[in-house]
Amino acid sequence: MSWQIFLVSVISSVITLLSMAWVTLILEKELSGGKTNFSESWIDLSKKSGNLIIAAIVVSVIISLGTFLYLIPGIILATIFLPAIPYTAIKNATLDKALGFSFSFVFSQTNFLAILLIVIVEFLLSLLPPLVGLFLANLFISIWLPYVYLKYGE
Repeated sequence: MSWQIFLVSVISSVITLLSMAWVTLILEKELSGGKTNFSESWIDLSKKSGNLIIAAIVVSVIISLGTFLYLIPGIILATIFLPAIPYTAIKNATLDKALGFSFSFVFSQTNFLAILLIVIVEFLLSLLPPLVGLFLANLFISIWLPYVYLKYGE
């Protein structure tokens, strides 16, 4: 039974992370003053889908393992590795480069507390009643983490 919960957690996390990647591409266009075109951003996302899917699966497994071991390691691992997804969406980076960037973005550029706050708020939102909580948590993390990456990641 517990492996089934873990699998559902990983699958739902992968879907959330792929939507985060799409939002990252849309936000990048908006913040650079361009017009957002959903079909163009979808095409751009599909061109990067190989690296994104690999990164999303690996990051989801890492975070889910941390969360199942105990909640605090999951939150810390999410803080460290979630920035790999917006980076992969923009740079079409390989997994090793994305995880390396994520680690340096969080620690070298002292963004740990900002990202930790985003992850904690997402966790608290997920505690709301089931459908509402998950929707709000996924919406929150899918918008704010790409925004922080795009503002402070380059």
